[in-house]
Amino acid sequence: MPPKNTQALEEAVLAISEWLSKISASMEQRHKSLAAAVSNIQHHLATLPSPTLPPQFSQAPHRFHLTPARHRAVSTFTQTS
Repeated sequence: MPPKNTQALEEAVLAISEWLSKISASMEQRHKSLAAAVSNIQHHLATLPSPTLPPQFSQAPHRFHLTPARHRAVSTFTQTS
């Protein structure tokens, strides 16, 4: 005849097994939800227009040329900081 605590052990193993099964199902559902969210984000990113520079940067580069006065101001600032 098996010891009395064998039945309690079997019940505990069964309870743990059921608990792990529930956790596994929950994690699987979360994985599916996350996979769907990632897919939605990837789809959304794919539909965005490709980034372009604002018009002022595509115009003539001389607009951003440092004049002698600006060059002195930048030099003075970088020397003092």
